[in-house]
Amino acid sequence: MENASREVRIGYIVAQTNGQHGRGFPPRYAMFAKGDDAEKMIIVGLDQHSFATLLRARGVLAQLTVEARTPVLFRNLAVEDLFTFFDLARMLGFARITISDGRNYAHRVDLR
Repeated sequence: MENASREVRIGYIVAQTNGQHGRGFPPRYAMFAKGDDAEKMIIVGLDQHSFATLLRARGVLAQLTVEARTPVLFRNLAVEDLFTFFDLARMLGFARITISDGRNYAHRVDLR
């Protein structure tokens, strides 16, 4: 995306966080951006279950793909059945995503 900037990436994180808080139950994970240009996305499980295993964390990423396919951007490009959460993150200018249960593991995905 031409307008992918630090502000856009931080805005995305803020929107995701606000969306979680508006659901009426405690958030299952925290998402934040790090780096000088906020180019690194970090997602950390906040409970004992959602990120208890790497496969469960991948399940959360799959749910984020569903959310990523909802916006008008993907529908206008007619790619909502092709693009994933990783594609959206790359379009926003993120270079990597690190997921962790906050205790036992961290898994990094480099976006290219």
